[in-house]
Amino acid sequence: MNPSSCYRLAAWLFILCLLSPVHAWSRPFRICLEDWPPHAFVAGTSVTGPSVDIYREALANLGIHTVEFLPISYNRCSEEVRLGTMDMKLFVLANELPDLPTTREPTEYWLLAAIVHRDAPWQRFTGLETFRSSLVGTVEGYVYPEALARFIAPRARMTFSPVQAYRQLENRRVDVVFLDLVDFETRNRALGLPLRALRPLVNAQPLYAALARPHAALAPRLSRVLRAMRRSGRFDTLYRQHTGQGFGEWRQQAELPEGSR
Repeated sequence: MNPSSCYRLAAWLFILCLLSPVHAWSRPFRICLEDWPPHAFVAGTSVTGPSVDIYREALANLGIHTVEFLPISYNRCSEEVRLGTMDMKLFVLANELPDLPTTREPTEYWLLAAIVHRDAPWQRFTGLETFRSSLVGTVEGYVYPEALARFIAPRARMTFSPVQAYRQLENRRVDVVFLDLVDFETRNRALGLPLRALRPLVNAQPLYAALARPHAALAPRLSRVLRAMRRSGRFDTLYRQHTGQGFGEWRQQAELPEGSR
């Protein structure tokens, strides 16, 4: 083979590498997440839910076919992704981890509600000022939107789990808890505590995925695949299979118009 042919072959192989969706993976792609029904159910060693199916399918479209979903605590998940021992973290707020590459297509919405005792005087959420003199039950490691975190800080009474926070509220040791609406409704169906969530929501936040730094080039590619899946109705199908509601209905619960970002 003459030198010019070698150069052409090398150039062609280089172009093929650039066009390939992702580099070949010699090990499973490791995704950490918290147990967060109905988006992700952890039962023993298995993890199921619409978020799991969405990311498994999206990554397969990019050539990553062997994926492991590993349930660990929220804060530890962030650290593992920073260290590179995990490849991706789910359920991340926009700009929550500015040091890590993050997708730009939301796959869940965090519906944050004010939860109070059934006999509390408040009937609707009319603003944080309502709770200026209240004690707020919080959960260790829980990440709140910045403005809400500032409001809660001087009023916080720390607990170690949502259930413990709800028990504190039941026993009137705190006046209000700001937690995920769906998590509250799911847990309280089993607990049967005399609590209720106020409407409208306190906040509704879209959630994304953060990747380890070596995967920076994967983030925009993954975002494009996720966007195409949403627009094709695939998100709706997967959400409906697991929750009985399409992704568009979850967006409506978040009080976000269909075209919002």
